[in-house]
Amino acid sequence: MMMDGGCNVDARCVATGVPTKRQWTWESRLSILFYWCMVAFVILTFRRHGISNDELVQHTYGDMLWRYYASSLTDTSLFSYRNLYLYGGAFDLPVVALLKLVPSISIWDLRHLLSGLVGVVGLVGTGRLATYLYGPRMGLLAIALLALCGIWSGAMFTHTKDIPFATAMIWGVYTLTRIVSCLPQVPLSLGLGFGLSTGLALGLRVGGGLLVCYAALVIFFCGVSCSGLWRDRVLFWFRSACSLFPGMCLAFVLMAFFWPWSVQQFDHIPLAIKAFSNFSFEIDTILSGTVYQVDDVPRTYLPIYLLVKMSEPVLLGLFCGILVLAVRWRALIQARQSILWIPVVAAAVCPVLLALITNPPLYNGVRHFLFVVPPLVILSAAGLYTVCIRVAAVSSVAARRFFFAVFGAVCLLSAVPLVLIHPYGYVGYNILAGGLSGAVGRWEMDYWSSSVKDALVGLQQYALPRDTGGEYRVAVCAELVQADAVLGPGFRVVADWLQADFFVSATQMGCDAAMDGDVVVEVRRLGVPLAVVKDLRPVQERPVGYPVIVR
Repeated sequence: MMMDGGCNVDARCVATGVPTKRQWTWESRLSILFYWCMVAFVILTFRRHGISNDELVQHTYGDMLWRYYASSLTDTSLFSYRNLYLYGGAFDLPVVALLKLVPSISIWDLRHLLSGLVGVVGLVGTGRLATYLYGPRMGLLAIALLALCGIWSGAMFTHTKDIPFATAMIWGVYTLTRIVSCLPQVPLSLGLGFGLSTGLALGLRVGGGLLVCYAALVIFFCGVSCSGLWRDRVLFWFRSACSLFPGMCLAFVLMAFFWPWSVQQFDHIPLAIKAFSNFSFEIDTILSGTVYQVDDVPRTYLPIYLLVKMSEPVLLGLFCGILVLAVRWRALIQARQSILWIPVVAAAVCPVLLALITNPPLYNGVRHFLFVVPPLVILSAAGLYTVCIRVAAVSSVAARRFFFAVFGAVCLLSAVPLVLIHPYGYVGYNILAGGLSGAVGRWEMDYWSSSVKDALVGLQQYALPRDTGGEYRVAVCAELVQADAVLGPGFRVVADWLQADFFVSATQMGCDAAMDGDVVVEVRRLGVPLAVVKDLRPVQERPVGYPVIVR
């Protein structure tokens, strides 16, 4: 097929076989129903979640960004606030703006509600991309698989930097996949859509630049597949880049608005990339029972954590996909639609390979790489769907029933624990780690200390009001705001643990063992304590025969 610029592009570049108009099938209708169910889930449960460790500094940065623009760019305090200037405020600034409109709502409830809804938008992006690649049935399968991943559905509320970034990334991959079939003449709407996603991603983290790298990779491979002269290929690359230029301009404007430090000097973006590759905190992490400093973790830290955190159905789908690729790799590569898969494969594989090669400091499991989860889920759905088609076509009725029974059992194996550990879904582990109980002392647990909220509620049930009208002093192995926002009158959060009457801590990395005392409240899921309250008072001041409160 002759494309503009004289390049005879292989049909794989342009003939996608994907309908240009939306076809309303029962699968697409069921997907929409699923999205609305997830919206209802967010609205009904967002108040259950505690404040995460980083939320205060993130909100403070968003408020500083607001003051920067409200002062006509004269209040530059945000450029020296901790290391937050290395990030953008594309989530935090809208939260601050909404609080100006509705000041009566809790800061933390609003953040969790919006983050949860953004997570649903990421779910929609995953479904749209899977549908575009392989049809509405795979789209429905992909969103179901993503919802079964606790590291997504359980993290949507409190990971207020990671989930919005991952959502922007998957929408960027979706628009880029649609762009593939249009090169070198990209419609303005698609180009601006890609620029919007890229700009929002860069307005959260410098890692959003990966979308630009994926776009360059796509343009390169499309050009290489041209059957014309090298001059035609170069012209193809040039015209493709030019057609994306308006979108890149939009991305730059959004990045500059939400992350103004990035455009203060020419070297700020490289400095941010270098900082994220070499940062070091006095934080420990744990991998399969071995404790490491964050800058001393093995190269395999990320892939191992992905292996134990992804849900069992997703792992099954990835295994099926590897089998299909091993058996039919030549036919898959030669298929005319194969080039459409470059963005999603790159989005799933390249960040993991980059982590393996560069070995950056890492902690909190896969938290910083949540953006690879949706593309991995899409590849898993493709593997499962392909095997399902093959099984339905060539197998006996008994074999088909056996396959779908196994798949259903695997889904239940993932879904039941996810429901039982709510609202701490991001803490869950799959069967390879022995589930949640097998993860104790071997893997990261409640690293955001979200369970501290429930523990503090239990403390207020346990501690009777003082006859003297005094206050109970409470120490927390968490940020003080995580307790201040929950405790009512009669309790005061103190920084000096030795002066406290009660000690509250998540069981993450053994912080609960820092103080001796009787456990009087326990936040427990599947028999595993996630947070505890210890009574540090003299024995004569404690209630007699009071049972441990389990929440």
